[in-house]
Amino acid sequence: MALVRPQEAGTFAGEMAGRIPGIVARPARGASGEAGTFIVLERFHLAIAVVTIAASTVFLLALSVMLVDERRETAGLLRLIGLSVRRVLVQVLVEGLIIAGAGSLFGLGLAIAAQGLINLYFQWHYDTALVFVRITPDVALRCVATAVPLGALASVAASWALLRRNVLSLARR
Repeated sequence: MALVRPQEAGTFAGEMAGRIPGIVARPARGASGEAGTFIVLERFHLAIAVVTIAASTVFLLALSVMLVDERRETAGLLRLIGLSVRRVLVQVLVEGLIIAGAGSLFGLGLAIAAQGLINLYFQWHYDTALVFVRITPDVALRCVATAVPLGALASVAASWALLRRNVLSLARR
């Protein structure tokens, strides 16, 4: 709904919410013109990011399960020499944090290195001076803050199922 006086959008939203039970009215943020286009693009990028993160998390968990199964004997030996399940899980968590941190830094470095090439290609292709990819400190921090906990969680989740087995079945060749 477009208002004649857009500066009164907050008041109008409050009145509508009070008159019609169950309705939520709030002022639209940049719903028309160029700002609306950028909001649609922002939502589209968010949807792509969520799907990508979900798919990569499933892949990471499957990869972690395969790697943990290869280390079954090592986990069994650690349990046989007296380390508790909790102690082994803490060790796996620390290892997962280190690997996830290194992987996220590698990915971030790759993105920073590739952003110039991506911008050059698309600026040439579309004959424009627009910047298509920009890795800002905020984006970098968000990527690392997402990747490191997910990587550590995947390694612990994969190891938890393994460590619940009988100690002798873990050490058996």
